[in-house]
Amino acid sequence: MNLREWHKGLVWEAKVLMDKQYYTHDQAMNKAWDMNYKGIVADEEVEVSELRELYWKDGVEQLEKYTEEIIGRYR
Repeated sequence: MNLREWHKGLVWEAKVLMDKQYYTHDQAMNKAWDMNYKGIVADEEVEVSELRELYWKDGVEQLEKYTEEIIGRYR
């Protein structure tokens, strides 16, 4: 997979964890990263540090917005 595909997958997985396991966005991001770390490292197409930086920059923004969506469901 390429960098964008990994990023998209990690964010999606974090959203699932937030919905199903009631994790906060940072907990969900850490859990998604940990669950996929072996695959990320094994992927020769992806620079791990670049993915981590992208994930923690753009992913946080996306998941903070998603947190607001979740809160909005219960208002």
